[in-house]
Amino acid sequence: MSTFNVDLSRMRAKMRALEHASDYAADKSVEALGGVLVDILDELSPRDTNRYARAWIDAGRKAGVTDRPLPPLRASRNHERYLERLRAQLEYWSGKRAYAVSRMEQYERLDAKAEPRKDGKPRKKRTAQPYYAKMVRMAEHAGKQVERAARELTRAEGSEAFIFFDAESIVQRKQNRSLSTVRHTVYGGEGRIVRHGTTAFVELRNKEPHARIVEQHPHLGHPVATAKQVIRLAGIKPAGRAYRDALAKRAPAAVSRAA
Repeated sequence: MSTFNVDLSRMRAKMRALEHASDYAADKSVEALGGVLVDILDELSPRDTNRYARAWIDAGRKAGVTDRPLPPLRASRNHERYLERLRAQLEYWSGKRAYAVSRMEQYERLDAKAEPRKDGKPRKKRTAQPYYAKMVRMAEHAGKQVERAARELTRAEGSEAFIFFDAESIVQRKQNRSLSTVRHTVYGGEGRIVRHGTTAFVELRNKEPHARIVEQHPHLGHPVATAKQVIRLAGIKPAGRAYRDALAKRAPAAVSRAA
């Protein structure tokens, strides 16, 4: 019986190279899918201040799946109307506070001028009545609202691309918010490619405060849900091509065998 020795070192080296090539190709495939997703989201995103669409592109750029330029920020088409709403809000709460304070002062003046009763007993103070206590509470509450309303107006006046949250909206009412507010800070997006073993996927996050509201709004087309549906069809082919191209560069023999 004849025997022979086989040097497996070269084969193992080739297998390791093929494994790394496959990982690299998988990353390229995921990048291609991520790029398609960003393209679709950019097309589907509603445009006003550009913050929503901009955040998706920002996330894609940070994940390395797109080189699309960030669109410029701009004032909302309702910019002036929102400012008027915020000014009216400040005026309303200032009026409420002024009314409560005036009623309190009226009761205090009456108490100061009050003369003793004919029987010599002191008159019951008006400031001890429930109505006075109610005005005190109103003045305190309205005062806090004035401070908040003034702060929101200042933020809006100092920002061209602020996001307006209407106190009368369903979302605000559900959250029991009595003031219209603004978000002036631009948060953008976050993105990365995550690997778990041999699996890779793109993680994109829109950090803008109105992102969830946009997605849930029935008249805005549900951009994220729609993009996911579209990418299941439109994204498969470019991802497959990217995988094969990347694998061909790293391990051409593997691609030729599979062809």
